[in-house]
Amino acid sequence: MLLRFVIRLFVITSFLSCSKEHIVKPYGFLNLRVEGQEENIKWETILSQWIDTAGTIDLDATSYYFDRCNIHLKNITSPGAITPSLMQFYYTDGLDFQPYAVTGTLTITEANDKAVRGTFALYFANNYN
Repeated sequence: MLLRFVIRLFVITSFLSCSKEHIVKPYGFLNLRVEGQEENIKWETILSQWIDTAGTIDLDATSYYFDRCNIHLKNITSPGAITPSLMQFYYTDGLDFQPYAVTGTLTITEANDKAVRGTFALYFANNYN
């Protein structure tokens, strides 16, 4: 009897000590519109990671069709402009569009311990058939 009481008391105190106030669920969000298209690409999966202590951003997105976008940035500690390479920002439609160079600017507008936000206007050189 005493053992049952102790177990119930332990379970009750365990539930009372749990708090979900400080839990932040990570998520990634990407709006990307290809020039000449009327709508943004609808992504099926977006896997993202922001490690604020290292300043590392990783985002991999795949669409319902064949589109794919990869963003991998390092040493992001404050807002600013970046001229990315294909190793840092890559997009393909998964069919004929296979870029070999990227030009333009990626601008980080906010970088703190909770989130990183930014905008980009990039042009990809390709051998589109």
